[in-house]
Amino acid sequence: MNDIEKNKNNVEYNYDFGEGRIPENHKIVINEAVKLLEKFNMIESAELLKKEFHLKKENTFDLQKSVFYHMWKSFGKTASVQGHIVEGLGLNAVKYPLYCIQEDIRVFDSFIEYVIKNYGTKK
Repeated sequence: MNDIEKNKNNVEYNYDFGEGRIPENHKIVINEAVKLLEKFNMIESAELLKKEFHLKKENTFDLQKSVFYHMWKSFGKTASVQGHIVEGLGLNAVKYPLYCIQEDIRVFDSFIEYVIKNYGTKK
């Protein structure tokens, strides 16, 4: 059986911690391990534990701050997030979306004209 362990009393335990499904008593133990790792300046290992057990919310770029996002949306278009890129390390890491936009050249030309007409040009 995958991810199943049996103890000496033949009781089965499933240790599926995906999507943050982790019991509170396990979180306490993991947080203590993280504190020890940080105490010994093993920051990368501590961050890995936080990430693997979903104890730390990732810093994600706020799309409301994106000029492009607002202009493209007001143009009546959407974009698909195809993944993310992470910039920075440790606590300073920020996750940015990678957008996929597939249009023919006429749509992009119309978009540029729309931006110039409605937002002007920046020098």
